[in-house]
Amino acid sequence: MDTLDAYPCGSDHTPSPMASRVPLEAAPILEKPDARLTAVAVSIEDGHTVIFLGDSKGRLHKAYLGSMGHADLYASLVIQPNSAVSGDLLFDQSKKHLYVMTQSMVTKIPIFECSQYTDCESCLALRDPYCGWCVLQGRCSRRSECTRFRVSEQWLWGFNSTQQCLSVQSLSPANISREEQRTIFLTLSDLPPLRDRESYSCFFEEYESPAVVVGSGIMCPSPDPSQTPSLKAGTDHITIQLVVRFHDVFIASTSFSFYDCAAVASLRKSAPCQVCVSSHWGCNWCVHQHLCTHKTSCEEGTIIYNERIASASTSSADLPGDLETELPTTEVPPSTGLPDWLPGDGLELRNSEEWMDPLSSENDTSSFSASMLLSGDGDSLESDTTDFPRILNPGLDYQYDAPGFLDLSESWGPEACPCVRGIQGSSLMPVNVQRKITLIGRNFHLYQDQLWDYECALVLEGKTLVVDAYIEQDETNPSLCYITCELHQYSYSAPQLEFSAAVFVQRKRRLRVDSIEDLHVTLYNCSVGHSDCSRCQTADAKYSCVWCGGERPSCLFRDSCKEKVADVCPAPLIHSISPSTGLVEGGTRITIMGSNLGQKHEDIADTVTVAGIPCEVDPEAYEISSSIVCTTGKSGTERSGHVVVEVPGGGQGVSAHVFTYQNPELKSFSPSRGPKAGGTCLTLTGSKLLTGNPSEISILIGHLPCYIRSEMQEDKLQCQTSHSNISMELPITIKYGAHERRLEGSLFRYTLDPNVTFAEPSKSFQSGGRQVRVHGHNLDVVQWPKIRVTVSPLDRRRRGLGRRRRIIPETECPENALCSVQQFEEPCEVNSSNLILCKTPAIKSHPPSIQVKLEFVLDNLSFDFNSLHPSRFSYEVDPILKPLNADDHTKPYRHKPGSVISVEGENLDLAISKDEVEARIGVGVCGVKTLTKHHLYCEPPSEQPAPLHRAKREGTDSLPEFTVQMGNKNFRLGRVQYDTESQLTFPLEAQIGLGVGASFVALIVLIIVYIYRKKSKQALRDYKKVQIQLENLETSVRDRCKKEFTDLMTEMMDLTSDLVGTGIPFLDYKSYAERIFFPGHRESPIQRGLDVPECRRQTVEQGLVQLSNLLNSKLFLTKFIHTLEIQRTFSPRDRAYVASLLTVSLHGKLEYFTDILKTLLNDLVEQYVAKNPKLMLRRTETVVEKLLTNWMSICLYAFVRDSVGEPLYMLFRGIKHQVDKGPVDWVTGKAKYTLNDNRLLREDLEYRTL
Repeated sequence: MDTLDAYPCGSDHTPSPMASRVPLEAAPILEKPDARLTAVAVSIEDGHTVIFLGDSKGRLHKAYLGSMGHADLYASLVIQPNSAVSGDLLFDQSKKHLYVMTQSMVTKIPIFECSQYTDCESCLALRDPYCGWCVLQGRCSRRSECTRFRVSEQWLWGFNSTQQCLSVQSLSPANISREEQRTIFLTLSDLPPLRDRESYSCFFEEYESPAVVVGSGIMCPSPDPSQTPSLKAGTDHITIQLVVRFHDVFIASTSFSFYDCAAVASLRKSAPCQVCVSSHWGCNWCVHQHLCTHKTSCEEGTIIYNERIASASTSSADLPGDLETELPTTEVPPSTGLPDWLPGDGLELRNSEEWMDPLSSENDTSSFSASMLLSGDGDSLESDTTDFPRILNPGLDYQYDAPGFLDLSESWGPEACPCVRGIQGSSLMPVNVQRKITLIGRNFHLYQDQLWDYECALVLEGKTLVVDAYIEQDETNPSLCYITCELHQYSYSAPQLEFSAAVFVQRKRRLRVDSIEDLHVTLYNCSVGHSDCSRCQTADAKYSCVWCGGERPSCLFRDSCKEKVADVCPAPLIHSISPSTGLVEGGTRITIMGSNLGQKHEDIADTVTVAGIPCEVDPEAYEISSSIVCTTGKSGTERSGHVVVEVPGGGQGVSAHVFTYQNPELKSFSPSRGPKAGGTCLTLTGSKLLTGNPSEISILIGHLPCYIRSEMQEDKLQCQTSHSNISMELPITIKYGAHERRLEGSLFRYTLDPNVTFAEPSKSFQSGGRQVRVHGHNLDVVQWPKIRVTVSPLDRRRRGLGRRRRIIPETECPENALCSVQQFEEPCEVNSSNLILCKTPAIKSHPPSIQVKLEFVLDNLSFDFNSLHPSRFSYEVDPILKPLNADDHTKPYRHKPGSVISVEGENLDLAISKDEVEARIGVGVCGVKTLTKHHLYCEPPSEQPAPLHRAKREGTDSLPEFTVQMGNKNFRLGRVQYDTESQLTFPLEAQIGLGVGASFVALIVLIIVYIYRKKSKQALRDYKKVQIQLENLETSVRDRCKKEFTDLMTEMMDLTSDLVGTGIPFLDYKSYAERIFFPGHRESPIQRGLDVPECRRQTVEQGLVQLSNLLNSKLFLTKFIHTLEIQRTFSPRDRAYVASLLTVSLHGKLEYFTDILKTLLNDLVEQYVAKNPKLMLRRTETVVEKLLTNWMSICLYAFVRDSVGEPLYMLFRGIKHQVDKGPVDWVTGKAKYTLNDNRLLREDLEYRTL
């Protein structure tokens, strides 16, 4: 309160007074207790206030300020975490973006993002005050961007929760038949009004139908029946999206169904009438035509109405007998632009039947019965919509239209359908016996057919058997009747006792009559499953089966047996016993198979013996007459004998096979050790090891199981060891059920697991075969090491979560693409306890976008290569080698001894080293000396090796072939012929021809020799003359040379004496370096002053210091030089100039300069090796070549000055003196006595001295 007196103007605190005796009060409109608000900006959009708030945690909040002063926070986004937003929030000029600044960054944030939302629901769910849904444009936008935003209902504001997207509230009718065309009414609230000549459209999938706005909705005709969508097989309707559009803009949509009554009847072929009249689509059944239809009358005969009419008949029973048309008057838009199907004369729809009749199906014009009940519109959402005109035609006969006018006593619902209700009497029927089938039917009087106009049909094993039938009416109940199928002998071939055959009734026109579900008769065959007497006599009494004797006794139906019926069964017959061996201790379960092995367990409970020893029968496993399972008793010693089964009153059966009691013995096993992880294949040897049931034989190592993986043998068993927790020695035991055999004195030892520590190399060609060295410990305990490669396609991770994606169905796998996981394996070789050698398996050629996993499988252990090597294992494309003789592959390659063989190719060193490549010439080895990406150089044997296969060959086949082995890839590059010796051998015919030819040539040679000797005498005389002339010329030249040499020596002595006083003009090092670095420059660039104004001198010098620091960075300097050289405008002269400047700048750091030069020279060598190595360093065309020249000049200065400078200068002066003795052209510089062939003055010209 003292502030006003102490500081009356308030200038000590602010430029304007703020003190007051009355405090200001205000309520906060928004509070953020979790962070302090640090910035605020306000924007006005269409009269609405939007606030942007920044806080101390680096977030930007968007809030809408309502008219009542409350703030509604609708969005928040993070600008920079834990960095306070600065108070300077600025809008751009268009007010579409906001610049937000934090301590270390400035961000441009869009104020609104309406265009990102493509549908009305997501646009309104955004609740952004800037955005709303423009209905007739179909996009999310600002209100000002919507062309008709001033018209109500055209733009739905996103922040108004009461506004909803347009939707179809009701649909009448909601479904129609595919065979009719109807007018559809859709109720839509808040539908935007249109301008003149504008209209909405209804789209039934691709079919466009014009729409008319009527009250609170629109009307549009359904498609023509020929254009309705087709149904899928097995369905009776199709539901589509009925879409309302304005031009191409989506307004609203709803589901609409087309049904097909004919398809309804086909859904249940056993009862087409019942499924038709019980359908919720409202289909009716024409009895005589055997037709399911949406119509309310048939062309002839009786009609059965849908059961839904029954529920509607009650509500319509009170309707007056004479209906009058009462239509509400409904205003429609003016006739301008109305579709053709709607008349444009009147504005009332009172006479709507004039334009509804062409669209209505036959007898389907009333709005209540025909359109809703009998035409299948029962699913209509609103049948009494007041805005839709209900149309009745007074001139139409309504006897079938309304339920109140129909005789529904027996004409509706599935109960009114003619139907077969069941079978009279038993449904069991023996085969091969003539029988009648009598069926019970109902409502057959509706057919009005003759009594013999029906047939019985039985479906037997996929074939339909048709038998004539007749009908008898029930006297007490006229709606019931009996359908009798004529006598027939039925049979089937399936090997089963009973066979269910579906039966139904059809009219002579092959029209199937309804029948109840699962109406069938059961045929049975006594001979199936009753192969012997005991089984036949124990068959169910309902079948009346007996064992019929005779020559070929069998089990038959009693009435079918023509022979004597057997009362007592014959003696048992044993077919097989399993197993045929057992332990002497007993306890082996054996299975006895045969026939007549008793009719119950008590018959054979104590009468089974094996090799004379009783066998205890298992009552649970006993099968009547066919199978006995018993457990053998103890024999004490090894013995053999037959199996005997005795039945009461029927004698006894003895097996043809012999059962043996034996004592198995385990003698040895190998190997004696294996890793704790298991997986070792253990081989046990002995005698009679395969005793008893193989399923009861098991192997144990101590208490650990050893799994039998292979077929058992009498003297050998194999199993795979299981995992053990510790290393120890355990005995080997073979279990035979409850008994066992153990090897005493020998134990199996579980050792420590093998451990892999390193593997190399990490690359292989796709053809495989490269040797991988696996290092580790205890590797020799592994029995079957393997290398496994798993190739799988890379996972495609989709980006843009939250976006709508178009679902694309999966297609077939494209060619040369990997669409599934593939595995490849190869066995490995144990080299020592520390080394295993593996060869990489070959994989199919795939694109680079695959994932490769290499594992070493050591019995039960697996080691991933990627955990054993710094780099991941990868497969490279296979190498390609070109033939030695590229011009003609059929001709041999001629090799000069002492030289190397060069082979060109591609991708040669991607996944192999030169030491792994094997090159051969026949039986000889061509040692590989160098392997690059495109070349292979090998040194062949000094003498031509013999071919690999020494069979008798002729011609070029006798030459050795040059082959290169790279992993699994073997290249045959042609045959090699050494130039030093001829490898040709001729056949006998060629030798004879050659001899004749040689004789002829000898004759010619004799003639030529005679002529030659005659001519040579003349030539000898001419030669002597020339020789005398040459000797004279030589003498004269010798004399002249002596004279010239004497003169030259005199002149050189004079020259030497002249230099004694003056000395050799050596340049100082600076001048020498400037002339070498900058040839052709009169003044060295490094001697020029820094021509920079004083105001900029300090900045320039500072920049030069920074440039010097950059030049001291090896990475920067090499990249700088490489970048300059790839520029096309960087001429050779510029390169030499830059190289000299760099030499001067690095002159004081020769070690660093030398390191840079070595790096650049290495890059240059690699570049020329790939092109043509012979052209390297021929010209100074690159920076590195000029740097090399400068570096050598620096290093040779002392040597030139102290050692070779004087002789070189003397040579130079002597040559110049000799040149100056003759004429020298002042213009061209050509001389008569020069050593330079390009500067030689070849013509003798008249000259004068200048």
